[in-house]
Amino acid sequence: MLFYCAVHMVERLFAFDQIHNTDHGKREFELKSRYQSLWPEYRVLKSESLKTRYLDGGVFVLSARNVKEKLHGKRLVNLVADIESRLAARGMIPPAIVPPTM
Repeated sequence: MLFYCAVHMVERLFAFDQIHNTDHGKREFELKSRYQSLWPEYRVLKSESLKTRYLDGGVFVLSARNVKEKLHGKRLVNLVADIESRLAARGMIPPAIVPPTM
C-alpha cells in the first residue's frame, strides 16, 4: 500500500509535466531522469513492496514498528512532502495529501 501511494504521487507530479507512464519501467526511467532526488525514497518503497509480496530480492524482515517508522514515517512522508513542495513551487497548490496512517 505504501509503494502504491508513492506511485500515485509520482504520477501526479508527472501529470503536471504532461508525462503519462504506461508501466513501472517507464516510470522509473522518467523518475531517475527528471527527479533524481525522489528516486532513493521511491526505490526503497518499491523494493520492500516486492519483498513483502513476492519475496523478490530477499526476505521481508521489517517489524510493524519499523514499517511505520522507516517506510511510512520516513520514506513515504519525505516523498510526499518533496512532491507537494515541487507542485507548490510551480503555483500548483494541490490539496493536502495525507499518506495512509498506520
